[in-house]
Amino acid sequence: MSCATALIAVTTSVSFGIPIELIVARNSEPIAPKGGVMMVQLLNETPGDNWPTTLQVTFESGQTVRGVVGWIEKNPNNTSWTSNPSIIRTINSSDNTINIHPKDAITGPVLFIEVPEHGYGTMSFAGDSVNPIWVDLPKTLPNMNIVPINENIKLIPEEGDDTPEWNPQEYWRWTLVASRKGVMPPDPPSNSEVARLAALQSEHLWRIGFDRLARSSRGVAADCRDLLTNTTVDGAHSYACWVVSPDSLRSLISDLLDQSTTSRQLTMRALRWAENQPPHIYWLEKVFGSHITLAIANPTLESTLSTLRWKTENDIPIAIEVPANQTVRCELERGLELDLSIFGPKISTQTQTLLLSVGDQSSSLQVVPQQVKATPPSVQLATLYPLWNLQDVQRGAPQFVEPSQSTSVQ
Repeated sequence: MSCATALIAVTTSVSFGIPIELIVARNSEPIAPKGGVMMVQLLNETPGDNWPTTLQVTFESGQTVRGVVGWIEKNPNNTSWTSNPSIIRTINSSDNTINIHPKDAITGPVLFIEVPEHGYGTMSFAGDSVNPIWVDLPKTLPNMNIVPINENIKLIPEEGDDTPEWNPQEYWRWTLVASRKGVMPPDPPSNSEVARLAALQSEHLWRIGFDRLARSSRGVAADCRDLLTNTTVDGAHSYACWVVSPDSLRSLISDLLDQSTTSRQLTMRALRWAENQPPHIYWLEKVFGSHITLAIANPTLESTLSTLRWKTENDIPIAIEVPANQTVRCELERGLELDLSIFGPKISTQTQTLLLSVGDQSSSLQVVPQQVKATPPSVQLATLYPLWNLQDVQRGAPQFVEPSQSTSVQ
């Protein structure tokens, strides 16, 4: 009986533990900032849990360092205005890669490595060897302002709608906010070794990228920085309007770090990226009844003109001026849409389309019927969603809620 028990215990350990020699890198050519921190996403041929918390890394020079393993997952704090979609934390023994969706390229284990200042060649860890792209790490982020940075003032992290989330994934943005304000950035998060290394790793990549771009065109670099740090006000309340789309951010940092581009190519790619980012945001605040309310935010330094009209044959556009760095609201009377049924005309219960143009940006908004029709024995309202954050507003859709966790009202 004791032999059988021992055999079961050994089998369980082998089946669900992660053999170190089977751990490999997802990317064989990661960026390695000399004297900085690099990150390598990890894979294993057999998904499982009990990942190691550290891995020994050996460089071509023979030098060895201890790499720290972290875990990236969806951010549970998804209702703050500036929430990042993901977080990085210390890996736990229960973190299991078998639960990761095959199309999910973000979630999972990552390795953080403090690389030597004069690193070169290949590096190996666990059961893999990679050939990093070695890049010089500038001492500081380039100054993209007209006046020098005040080195005697350090930006203090404070929670608010106009500041980035205090998250290792957002530390790079804190440094850009400090750059725009002309002060020194705050120290990176230090609640864990993983948090510190993750914050430095992302900041090092953006520092390298902006250094390359500023050398090519300081003006374009400043434009990109401003799009990543824009804020505006609504009365006395200040809030962020910066670019948060993960796809847009990956596109920009990929261009900034592409070592094969010439100075002119880099400038043109960054300029094209900046031109494709709509700086203004808008949202519906009141949708039921005979009138709707639309809010439009302009975080730029120039006033902009917006027009809106219902998508009906005879509706006349309404023009609205949105002052620089302001939020305005427009109350718009619904267009009367009649449903000419066989029982006689009546107000349509279908959604209506509002056409909106802000600057060079055009879009359409679907507006729910002005009334919810209630008939016995009950009325079914739409599914309830969490509070919208900046990313939700920019993409014009609420956060996805798993059917098992959704809430409805009847």
